[in-house]
This record gives sequence, C-alpha cells and structure tokens, in this order.
Amino acid sequence: MSAKPRTVAVDPETASILDNAVASGRFTSTEEALGHAVRALDTRHRAVSYLNAIADEALADMGDLVDLPTVRTLSDEAINGAAAKRGA
Repeated sequence: MSAKPRTVAVDPETASILDNAVASGRFTSTEEALGHAVRALDTRHRAVSYLNAIADEALADMGDLVDLPTVRTLSDEAINGAAAKRGA
C-alpha cells in the first residue's frame, strides 16, 4: 500500500533550495529532497536531545557549579554555528 501524496507549502527560499538540490542531480524529486531534509532535522533534534540529557546528568553530578541554561545556550550556539558553517 503506497502513501497518499500530500501537498506541502514551503516558502520561496526553501522551494529554491529544493529545486537546486534536484537540479544538481543529488535527488530525483523535490519530494525526495524534502524527505531527506526532514530526516536530517529529526536526526539533529534527537542528537541535541541526547546531548542535553548527558549535560543534565553531568551537571547533576557536579551540583550547582554550572548554570544549566548557560551551558545549553552555549551548546545550541556551537551546534547552530557548526551547521551554519556547513551550510545546513
């Protein structure tokens, strides 16, 4: 049984990125490119959640020596900065 096609609205910039991904030959359709992007975002979300859980455990062991929101902000900034450098 195949899934029913869905229409997804995207902004013009995202549409352009998807079209360019198909034009480059990396993907055969915008649907495939969008699916890849969604899976990548899901993977990133799971990785950040996992890292936050590790940070929570480490900080719990350390007591109140470190401010958790500051660590999370620095972690998010590092992850977002690395993603921006890769062009993700």
